[in-house]
Amino acid sequence: MVTNSKKKNRYNLNRGFTLIEMLIAVLIFTLSLSSLMSVSSSSLKGMNYSKQYLIGSYLTLEAVEIVHNLRDQALLNRSITNVGWRSVFGDNNDIFDNDGCFDGNGKCNFYIDGGEPKLGKCSTCDIYFDKSIGYYFQTRDDSIPIGAEKTPFSRNIQIKTIDGNDEGEIYVLVETMWPGGGVSYGKNLYLYQ
Repeated sequence: MVTNSKKKNRYNLNRGFTLIEMLIAVLIFTLSLSSLMSVSSSSLKGMNYSKQYLIGSYLTLEAVEIVHNLRDQALLNRSITNVGWRSVFGDNNDIFDNDGCFDGNGKCNFYIDGGEPKLGKCSTCDIYFDKSIGYYFQTRDDSIPIGAEKTPFSRNIQIKTIDGNDEGEIYVLVETMWPGGGVSYGKNLYLYQ
């Protein structure tokens, strides 16, 4: 025959979780879930920054290459040798000195005019993206063209002569900025190399 104390022990073994045990289990689950959400959020922020950094880097290098291309094209078109930058890119042309971009203090960008890349002043130097064609570009007057959307990026090009070396070397500095970050790249560019 089973006694009363044995019935109580058997009853205690079968009755399940208490309220306190349930609350502790829910707390542990909540802490685990919140830490996973925090790690996921950090990963998404990191991926977004990496994407913006990659796009910004490409936009920066693109501008340096455009300036390099403008120099090469001007030399090929003029077949000039043994002269300085101002002789090749003086005030009467629009290669580097359009709107005072060469040794100017303002912001400049490059834009396409009649199929040719040109340098010119910009107020905000915003970069736009055309979804239908899939490319980034800048405009002369910072206006949003039809079919394009403004991106969070802006790009500024500065071209300066190296002190005392107007005959062969300039410094090109391109800065691409976006909310929360930016990339800059500088390159010495020589007249005949």
